[in-house]
Amino acid sequence: MFVDHADNPILKPSKEGWDCKSAAFGSVVFADGYWRMFYSGKDEGRVLGWKIGAAVSRDGEKWFKHGSPVLEGTRYLWDRNSIHAPVTWREDGKYRMLYTGIGSDLAIHYIGCAESTDGVSWSKRYSPCFHDYRLHDAEAWCLLPRKDDYILLYNTLIQNPREVHVASTKNFESWTMAEAPLLPSTGGKDDLGYYKYCANMVVHNGWYYIAAAMSNSTYHKNAIGLWRTKTLDVHPEYLGVIIQRDQPWKAGEVDTPWIVPMGGNRMRIYYSGRIYSPPFEDDDEAARYRVWKLGLAEGTFE
Repeated sequence: MFVDHADNPILKPSKEGWDCKSAAFGSVVFADGYWRMFYSGKDEGRVLGWKIGAAVSRDGEKWFKHGSPVLEGTRYLWDRNSIHAPVTWREDGKYRMLYTGIGSDLAIHYIGCAESTDGVSWSKRYSPCFHDYRLHDAEAWCLLPRKDDYILLYNTLIQNPREVHVASTKNFESWTMAEAPLLPSTGGKDDLGYYKYCANMVVHNGWYYIAAAMSNSTYHKNAIGLWRTKTLDVHPEYLGVIIQRDQPWKAGEVDTPWIVPMGGNRMRIYYSGRIYSPPFEDDDEAARYRVWKLGLAEGTFE
């Protein structure tokens, strides 16, 4: 059973500035005695315009934001219009990040790489490090380092149905992409499992545990579920819903789970929520409700 933090949402948009409309899609790293969160923020209701910010915490519950974005799109380059979905981990004394970038075409997404020694000043690779030419609009949500390689989980944003795919690499140059989705669409367009997206994964006691958002085609049915598997060559076992839209701040949609093992059988899940769900009409005021915030829940692996 997963229990929401009493102070949810634990990270909100600022009253003004670059992240005054949304603060969401967080990845969390514990290093050097501090929790560090890297999140997506923007100051407009439109789809593009995301930037990446940072926050720090002593306990992973109360967060203090860095005042300005730590990573944003580069003029004239492939990520110039928007960057979001930071996937961050610690390796060889550095923070490393994958992020999703968008140029002039909303339907084409690329995955970029960046690294930092302090989590504030980042150096980007000036060309994408991953793109699935079969899907075009792939977003990366999880990077799991293993002994001999790295495992990437990603999904489509616009192409339907949204499904979770897996790829592996040894060097972030050459990738092997699985032919079939790891978490495929199930049921019809009105079923909760029709879309699966924004997946995160950890290893615990020899099992891969995967948390992912799922919804029907209109997002009016939506929750975060949990799966597990011994190998990524087969479809994982579904364990059930762990996070629902049961509070006003997340009544529209929940997604982007980030799993943090807490020792023993315990885990934390950071996730995003918003009060209004798609589809949106271009000529109404629905865009003002596209406010994402970050929440925290705690539970167990078994």
